[in-house]
Amino acid sequence: MSAEPMRSAQNSAAHRPFSQRLCQCVRQRVPRQVWIACAVLSTLGAAVAPCVAQPATAARPLTGTVGDLIQSARASARVARFADTMPQQFERLQRQLDALGRSTLDTLPIGAVARASMASRESGRASFLRVARWNSSETVALLTPGEGAALDSVARITLQFLPELLELRVSADSTDALLAPISAFNRARLTESLAQSLEKLRRYERKFGPQSPKLNAAEVALNFVAQSVPPFRPGADGWPSAFEVIASYVPTYLTERDGRVQAWTVLEAGLRRYSFGDGWGKGGWAGVLRPGHVSAGLAMVNGSAGAMREPWRGDNRLGAFLAWGSAKIAVVGGAGPRVLITRQVQLIPFVF
Repeated sequence: MSAEPMRSAQNSAAHRPFSQRLCQCVRQRVPRQVWIACAVLSTLGAAVAPCVAQPATAARPLTGTVGDLIQSARASARVARFADTMPQQFERLQRQLDALGRSTLDTLPIGAVARASMASRESGRASFLRVARWNSSETVALLTPGEGAALDSVARITLQFLPELLELRVSADSTDALLAPISAFNRARLTESLAQSLEKLRRYERKFGPQSPKLNAAEVALNFVAQSVPPFRPGADGWPSAFEVIASYVPTYLTERDGRVQAWTVLEAGLRRYSFGDGWGKGGWAGVLRPGHVSAGLAMVNGSAGAMREPWRGDNRLGAFLAWGSAKIAVVGGAGPRVLITRQVQLIPFVF
């Protein structure tokens, strides 16, 4: 080759855009198997189906303190002459107000008390962070169980009996003004209760809904029995556990060797964890970054490639698998380690 054409080729390569030269360099240095795996995993991850989230409930800002609520109950009872008209109910109300005599309660925000009392119902056990005093947010119990019950009783008795008695003596606007702190507290409790109910339904939809991973018969039996032991046991108020047992026979794994695609059968044993946080479990390309569930565990394959093999027989090899949403990858050791890919799919219901 003459010097002139060689210089021409070099000048042509030098004048190409940097991005094209970079792509050519990467293609030359990165094995073709890695490109194939990345492309397939990206496609599989984008197919992650979304979990239909329940609509969020917008709560109005809540002001006032527990002291305002106590004063509202006392003033309303006095204006309505509650002691004269309903002495037994007045004594009940007075006992509950006496149970709220701790001075430090007066300055507690009503909204924080409502949110904390609802959050404390999620589980009867304190979390590790709470035990370590690391979590200093308002979810820490602000009221003792007795004080929380007393506050509920004050709100219930006041709103059940006093509105009609007050309207006989003052205007409707004055009645609303007297009962405003108690009504606000009751609305906050209802709002928090509704929000938690919707969130619980959303989590059950993600774990057991039509878009969740399908289980085989063995996994159904294992997870049904595992509901009685942690960490698979539901929460104190029926919140679903984020964990699930995996014991599956997967004949759909693929790999590439000598330019040909090979099928492999993998026996999986591990755990699946559902992501209940906001923004997780979306569909499309968003599911690649924040899927609704992830899985990991042990993988076993037969010594030879092929679908519908028996991984527990012959020269089996062990490794590990990782699932990020519907995309799954397994790495097995032994002579000539293999990288296998597939997606979460069930060909025959309750089988594999």
